[in-house]
Amino acid sequence: MFGFFFVWGGSGGAWRLVHGLSLLSLGLISWIGWRTLRFAGPAAGLLGALAPVAIGGNSNCLYHGQFSILCMGLISLQWWLLERQRPLPAGISWALAMLKPQIAAAFALPLLQRGNRRGLLLGLAVLLVLSGIALAYTHVSPIRYVSLWLVPSSLSFVRAGNTNLMGLLGPWVGAILTLTLLLGGLFLARKTAKGRHQQGSMAAPRRVDPGTMLRLQGLCAVLGALAAYHLNYDNIMLFPAQLAILSLALRHPGIWIGALAVAMQVSLWIPVHLTADRFLPQTLSAAIWFSVGLTLLANRPENFRTTLTEAATECSINSTTLLERAP
Repeated sequence: MFGFFFVWGGSGGAWRLVHGLSLLSLGLISWIGWRTLRFAGPAAGLLGALAPVAIGGNSNCLYHGQFSILCMGLISLQWWLLERQRPLPAGISWALAMLKPQIAAAFALPLLQRGNRRGLLLGLAVLLVLSGIALAYTHVSPIRYVSLWLVPSSLSFVRAGNTNLMGLLGPWVGAILTLTLLLGGLFLARKTAKGRHQQGSMAAPRRVDPGTMLRLQGLCAVLGALAAYHLNYDNIMLFPAQLAILSLALRHPGIWIGALAVAMQVSLWIPVHLTADRFLPQTLSAAIWFSVGLTLLANRPENFRTTLTEAATECSINSTTLLERAP
């Protein structure tokens, strides 16, 4: 997968290709932000468009030619395809985003839904083929490759980067909290699939509930950010959680959710030189992100009473129309 970037023009061509695809990904991410928050008006839509672009680590990602923004562009494409119930191309998008597994692995959760599992199988098949090609081209034995991951000393790089739950709270507590988020994500994925299955019996629905999908994507982002190692140029992976908590704050104004939404933005917008290699800011950020994950689990994307009111109003309008048309 890395070799693809060096096909035209060597390192210089790879640099231009990565930057071009990263800027294209930022455009897609910005469009998703606009689409997600425009329900609250043009100002909120503009906030949604600019909030992911303003994340502090983006400049470092572009400067170092990292793949983080590019990977999140592919995850955004996966998100868009799953909303339209196209699991096979979504699975391929996820597989290509596995250029950085520490970002993309958590976003496999939506592919575990009943109707999307064939997309996951296709994505895993793509990864298996690419892995076989890479091992053959580099003359590395599969047994040797697997054995490296079984030796703890070879995984020293995992302890680098931002503070995650494992490093902050120890392996056991961190594993328990990470498992809590993972189980919550599986519950949300199942709920989305169940709701989609129960919609309309005469024709298959064309899209899944965007509110539930937004919560699920936000939870995947928090899970991946807190469970794996990252540097600040990976912070773009949190943009679904950023949009999800902003959407929740706009739909349900309240002190707690509003304060958490503001804290989430500050943790991502703050200049990276103020947080790099500093335990306290990274610890606060991890606490904010975990709180956002729990809040997304605890709140529904739509107010139940509002939904009932809208349904009753629609039924009343339909009944009135039928009575007017009756002979």
